[in-house]
Formats: sequence, structure tokens, C-alpha cells
Amino acid sequence: MIRLVQPFAHCIAFAIVAAFAISCSKQDESKEPPKVTESVSAQTIEIQDARDRIVFLDRPAIEVVSLLPSITEYMFELDQGHLLVGRTNWCKHPPEAQEVEVVGTLDNPVVETLVQLNPDLIIASSFLRQEQVAHLESLGLTVAVFDHQSWDSVISDLDRLGQLLGNSDDIKTLVSWMERHRKYVNNEIAELRSPKPITTAVLYALENLYSAGEGTFIDEMIQLAGGKNLGADLSSPWPMFSLEELLKKQPEVLLVSTEAGEPSALAEKIRTMSQGDVWSQIKAIKNNRIYLLDGDTLAVPGPRQNIALMQIAAALHPTLFEAPEQLVHVNLHSNR
Repeated sequence: MIRLVQPFAHCIAFAIVAAFAISCSKQDESKEPPKVTESVSAQTIEIQDARDRIVFLDRPAIEVVSLLPSITEYMFELDQGHLLVGRTNWCKHPPEAQEVEVVGTLDNPVVETLVQLNPDLIIASSFLRQEQVAHLESLGLTVAVFDHQSWDSVISDLDRLGQLLGNSDDIKTLVSWMERHRKYVNNEIAELRSPKPITTAVLYALENLYSAGEGTFIDEMIQLAGGKNLGADLSSPWPMFSLEELLKKQPEVLLVSTEAGEPSALAEKIRTMSQGDVWSQIKAIKNNRIYLLDGDTLAVPGPRQNIALMQIAAALHPTLFEAPEQLVHVNLHSNR
């Protein structure tokens, strides 16, 4: 059984299902799934991972180490959390995940711990260098590298996960649910009379204006929600705006991650900053369009990425989409 996270009200969910019952029945033949071969017996599994490496298992994995927070979340979402014997210190959701042994960080796991656990499968992120993967394999461990850099890459990795765990049917149900939300947002935005992208700046910190650049997951989410990520114009995947750059670019909407602070204190800080000579001249400030986004949801492209998408879509198009409870509008005209 799959535990599907509900990102908005039941009436909206019903509308999604009704609107896309026909379109979701047609299989998208334009995308080829990751190569999978079942040979010798029905239980023998051979896949091609995100680095085009061939990963072989003689049966579905029953002891797994996840070095990717999103995969940890997905395994619990699929009721497969009991298969996890190791996780990173970044794998904190759902709460049950914290009962699993920590094996290090996503880019630097403790090799001795992995050898001691001796799992059937280690699912690593692209942060793990090729030489690290080769070293683990030289010790007799099986490693599959996943790359959650885009919505489509998440779908491909879920297909791989289903094959490796032997539960492809549940994966297909989960993917179908995720895709209905993406199509719902896309179709609603496509019907706008003037679908001009809304210029948007996302900030992870208010002191140094740390943002997200081109090719990041949040960059894609802003585009999916009908926006233009102004951070994509900067030179780094994780750039920093200057206040002068924000003033020049004039974002229509400011999205501030709660990673920058506790929501109520963060909102009060934004109200104070908005009264400054430069901040007060920014279009998003003038038009009272600043929103707090749940940082934990934004940070992990996992089962809650639908919630992240709906947060952004509701911030950019408040008359089109019902705001999830995680989205907070910072009312600059309020002292509360």
C-alpha cells in the first residue's frame, strides 16, 4: 500500500482526477525507461543507473542503504522503509527514518560502517564521486547511482527503484499520482490568456541573498509553475544576489525559504527590511507579493515535491490554485 501525501484539498484532488482521467490513460511513448533486463530467472535484475553503469542483483534487494534523502522518503512512502538498514544524516523524513542507522553524509559515507552492514544494495546520489563508487564495489558492495536533478530524472530513478526492490506496480501508481499534479498545473497555466512567465526570485537566506540558479530542481519547479527564475541568469547553480541586482531585475514575486529562519520571526524581519530605501523599490515589495515556502519540502525532490510545486504555483497564480497550508503570505501591511 502506498501512503500518498495530500498536497491540497479533496475538492482540488477530485478536479485533478476528473480533468486527467482520459489523458493519463494514454501512455507516453516518447520517453524510454531505464534499460532493465530480467535474465536466467524472474528474480534476476540488471539495470542501467543514472551514470549508465550496469547494476546487477540476483534477487530484489531486501537490505538497502540509502544515501539519498529523497529515496529514503520514497521507500517509506511505498511502505518499504523496513528494508532500510542505513541512511545519511540528511535523511530525516518521515520521522520513522530517524530510527535507521546513520552511515555518514550523502557525499562521504563511512566505508567501515557500510562494509559491516553489508547491504544487498547501496543507493547513492550523484554527489558520490566515481572513485568512491569504485572503491565500494571493490569491497564487494553493490552501488546504484541515482540523479535527482529534474522531475523527469526522479521518474526515471523511481522506475529503477521499482525494479531493484521488485515492486514496480506500486511505483507506477506513485508516478501516475505525481504526473497528474504536474499536468494539472501545466494545463491550468496553459489556459491563461496571457501566459507570460512571472519573474520570480527565490531566497534561501536574507543576509547574503543566497538563491537557486539554472538547472537546479527549484529552477525547474518555478518554470513548471509558470514563472521565470531570475537566479537562472546568474553564473552559479547556487548564486547570491546583490541587493542592487534584485532592484535591477525587479522580481514580481519573492519566494523565501523557511531555511532562512523560523516563519514568524522571518516574516517580521521581511517587514522590517521592506521599509528600507532599496527594498521598498522592488516590485514584489510594492505589490505585497512575498511568500514563505517550507524549506524542508523544497530541499528534497521526494514524495512531497507535489506540495512544493503547489506552493510555488499558488504563490505565482493565487487566483488559479488553492494555497497549501505550508505556503505563508507575508502581509507587509500587518504588524502581526
